[in-house]
Amino acid sequence: MTEITKRHEIKYIITNQDYQVIAGKLNHILKRDSYSYYDPYTITSLYYDDHNNKALQQKINGDSYRYKYRIRYYNHDLGFFKLEKKEKIHTITNKESAFLNRDEVEKILNNDTKFLLEKDCALCEEFYYQTRKGLLRPKVIVKYERLAYIHTVGNLRVTFDTNIKASLNNCDIFKESQTYTKPLENGNVVMEVKFNGVLPSYLKSILQVSNGTQTSMSKYVYSRQYNYNS
Repeated sequence: MTEITKRHEIKYIITNQDYQVIAGKLNHILKRDSYSYYDPYTITSLYYDDHNNKALQQKINGDSYRYKYRIRYYNHDLGFFKLEKKEKIHTITNKESAFLNRDEVEKILNNDTKFLLEKDCALCEEFYYQTRKGLLRPKVIVKYERLAYIHTVGNLRVTFDTNIKASLNNCDIFKESQTYTKPLENGNVVMEVKFNGVLPSYLKSILQVSNGTQTSMSKYVYSRQYNYNS
């Protein structure tokens, strides 16, 4: 089965100092999600792109419609993965996801993807044909720690991604030793604000940052700067 979510998404690059200030304020008015109730959790994503780096170019060129595929897992749980397709039309994000197990991911990494056609999953079937006809292949692993706040009104979610790292020349997410680089300068943090409808005014004032920069660039784009030609 395929899960689908759709909402606005606004992204900022902020300093670690602003992150500490904003998170401190949000602690008093929003709940942390269950995964980061005590501490941030780790997300590891393997991003796919075609031989022309279409997803990367769409993002850099600021195309109004763009999409990308990724396989990700959380913390150190190598038994539970998600295959995801993330589409964006201006500031509206649509995300489809499907669950995979380790054996299935290992097959995908070994280019054994025909089993995807046997799953009751439209996204899996689409990914299969993209790997075969669109020549999708792994491009980079992106790893970071996430602190997330939620509110039931408007399906609001505010996330802070810290300690962002990008792999260099290796896309095997099962390899224990990886060489990573930090794609953002000065330990900067990615703040993402996701919501349906209208963002409440009291949150707008809290999320205003003097040193922050709203950006359309993604962690994927920043992480590809070291292996652009791969």
